[in-house]
Amino acid sequence: MDLLIDVILRAGRSAVELSFFVLLPVMIVMLSLMRLLEAKGVLDWVVARLAPLLRPVGLTGLGVFAALQINFVSFAAPVATLTMMDQRGASSRHLAATL
Repeated sequence: MDLLIDVILRAGRSAVELSFFVLLPVMIVMLSLMRLLEAKGVLDWVVARLAPLLRPVGLTGLGVFAALQINFVSFAAPVATLTMMDQRGASSRHLAATL
C-alpha cells in the first residue's frame, strides 16, 4: 500500500513540475507573440492570404499557425491560437480540423 501511495505522489509531483516548467512558459510566450502579431495587423493579413487556399482542406488561416506551432514548438503551444480562433467565432469543425 505504501508503494502505491509513493508512486501516486511521485506522479503528481512530476505532473505539476511539467505543467509549471514546460507547458506554462510555452503558452505564455506563444500567447504574447500571437497577441502582438494580432495588434500589429500581421496576423489578419496572413490569414486573409492563406484562408482561400486552405478552405478545401478544412483549415482556416489561424489553423495553419496552430499546426505549425504543434510541429515546431510543442503540443501545448497552439492553445493560444485555438483560443483566438474560438473568440473569432470559428466553428467546432474548423477547430477539430486544425488538430
